[in-house]
Order: sequence, then structure tokens, then C-alpha cells
Amino acid sequence: MAVCCLSSSQSKFNFEPLFVIVLLLLAVSGNGSQTTVVGIPGETTTLQCTYSASGRLNDVSWFKGTQQLLSQYRDGEQFLFGPDKARLSGTLSESAKTTTLNIQQTQCPGDEGQYRCEVNVRGAPEEINLLQLMIKVEPSEVPVLTTQQLNDQGSTKFMCSGQLGRPAKGITWYRTLNGQQQNRTSEAQSSDPVLNGDGCTYNGQSELRVDVSASDDGAQFTCMIGQKSASVSLTAASNPEITYTTTGALPIIDSAMGSVEFVKGSAVTLICSATGDPQPKFKWFYREELSNTREARSGNRDNSSVLNLYYIQKPGYYECQASNILNQLNNLPSKVLRITLSSPATGS
Repeated sequence: MAVCCLSSSQSKFNFEPLFVIVLLLLAVSGNGSQTTVVGIPGETTTLQCTYSASGRLNDVSWFKGTQQLLSQYRDGEQFLFGPDKARLSGTLSESAKTTTLNIQQTQCPGDEGQYRCEVNVRGAPEEINLLQLMIKVEPSEVPVLTTQQLNDQGSTKFMCSGQLGRPAKGITWYRTLNGQQQNRTSEAQSSDPVLNGDGCTYNGQSELRVDVSASDDGAQFTCMIGQKSASVSLTAASNPEITYTTTGALPIIDSAMGSVEFVKGSAVTLICSATGDPQPKFKWFYREELSNTREARSGNRDNSSVLNLYYIQKPGYYECQASNILNQLNNLPSKVLRITLSSPATGS
């Protein structure tokens, strides 16, 4: 009997702590739910939580991950936290049982992620609501559509490259002839999206191969990304003589400053320009010697083709790099311009 009783006591000792832990988790979790909110870069995004508990409100806390962003109290007092607190604000309505977190000048991708609000009402379990902020960017540029005839039998490759926005949209293909449109997307091969230099949007490309014949005379092939599209019209007098109308051009640096002399401590402005379709974007790099690893430099915020140097202290080599969607996606070298800075010659 002693063994029996000891076994019963030991069993009770093992299960009671587990039971307490389960109750504790239920009390903290409340009625957690998740909502997806879409934010647009540069605009104000509002995240809203509602709670159901009745009673005197103690406080509300907002978090992104482990970082606390906002604490709110029923008397209207609130405290903001974190490096971006200047862009944050909140509202609290005890009568409507709602709380909001407002994010001004929404940033991509920095503000994207999971947020949560924790509501504490006296005498009630804590309520936790989860919100997923998804940043949305529509493609802003017309895609670039190029063609390449692969052989004398009319086998042709259509290549469509462009900005896919965020989340990355797919590239859709159509063939139109005599007012009849066919979706040819299933025949295309698309590459995985590549994160753009802005860290927010994606670039992508898709290839469609077609055996063009005289029956394609007058046909139009179109690639579409979101609401942006580019088309190629085919004119085939007799197979395989085909005339293509294409769009897009690789960037070519057409003018730039050469060697620049400066006085130590002075300000210098370097300028680079390039042609291309779409309009090229620019990156700048510096190295003290050509054999050294290059260091990135930031161009003018409003015009990346301009590099402003303040209080320059030493000569070196500055590279102006122009690129657009064509050489970004096809791994072609960007056009590079080297600008050498040298000290002015001293008089005898």
C-alpha cells in the first residue's frame, strides 16, 4: 500500500505544474488573430487593433518583433521608442475599443514585417493581435522587349526585361493577330526575381521562343508586367524574311568630366551622363590606387549622375557606372568611366 500511495503522490506532483503552465499560456494569449495590411512607400500606413474585454483599460503596447514601438495609456499619455520614433504616432479610443499605430513616410523594405499590439484590461486576460505589414509597389517602368532571330528557319527568341515591383509580379506574354489574342505565357521561361538596387523592388526577365512563319505576318507579341507592357510587331513578306521593331538600348556614357585638379580641402563636383532605354541609373566608386578594392560613394540624392565631394583630402580614381535593366539582368558589364583627381602643379 505504501508503494501505491507513493506512486499516486508522485503522479500528482508531475502533472500539476504542467496544468498551471497551460492555464498561464491561455491567459496571456487571449484571442490572438492576424491581419494583413498593405503599405505604400512614402505614404502613411495605419495599423489598427480592436479588443473585446470590458473594464478599465490599463495600457496598450505596440511591438515590431522584439522592439517596442509605442506604449499608450487611458489618460492619453503615450511613449514612443526606437530609432524611427519620429515617424510614429498612435491613437487610443477606450469607447470604441480600438488602438492604432501610424507609420509616416512608410519605408521599403524597413517597415515591412510582423507587428503586434498587446492590450491589458484590468481583470481580463491580455489580448494580443498580430498584423503583417506588406509593402506594395507597382511596376513603374515600361518593360524592355528585344528579339533575336536564332536561325534561317525563323526560330526567334523574344526577351522581356523589367521592374517587377513588390511583391514581384509575373511576366505575361500575348500574341495578337487580326484582333484575336492568345496567352502564350505557359510557353515562356522566366528567371527568378532579382532584388533591385533600391533594396525594395525586384527585376526580372522572361524568354519566349517562337518558330515564326509567314502566317505570323502582322502578328504582335506583347509582354506585360502589371499594367506596363511592350510589344513587337512582325512583318513577314515571305518566310523567313522578318522585320522586327524592338525597344530598349544598353547604356552608353556619352559625356563626362575628365581629369580634375583640386586644392586640398576644396569642394569638387563630378558629373557623368549616359544614354540608354530605360534611362540609366548611376553608381559611383572610389579607389586610391587602381589595384585597391573600390569603395562605394553616394551620388546626389536627386540626380545620381552627380557626385559632390566636400573637403577633399587626397587624389584617387572615381568610377561612374551607368546601368539599366538590360545589363543588370543579362550580366553584361556596365559602362565605366574613370576620373582621376590630381593635385595642381606647384610653381617654381
